[in-house]
Amino acid sequence: MLASSGDVVLQGGSSLSVSLINSFAPEMGDDFNIMDFSSITGQFTTYSLPALGDDLVWDTSGLYANGTIGVAPEPTTLAILALGSLALLRRGQK
Repeated sequence: MLASSGDVVLQGGSSLSVSLINSFAPEMGDDFNIMDFSSITGQFTTYSLPALGDDLVWDTSGLYANGTIGVAPEPTTLAILALGSLALLRRGQK
């Protein structure tokens, strides 16, 4: 974890490398706080994130806002779940 009480400046060529320990396997919905900062400037040029289970992807949308990364369903899987839920709702209305 990167912890800074001040401003963080990511230089060009900065890389983020995340490793899992003790055979830990993240699951959908898990969030990890990997950086604490007052403000951040710049972005990582490359990411090295561990492979996840089937139909899961890393969500880095919160990385520069609050220092978190999370585990989310792959977009295709999410769309299929949404369509299935919609079908169940429509069936219940009949």
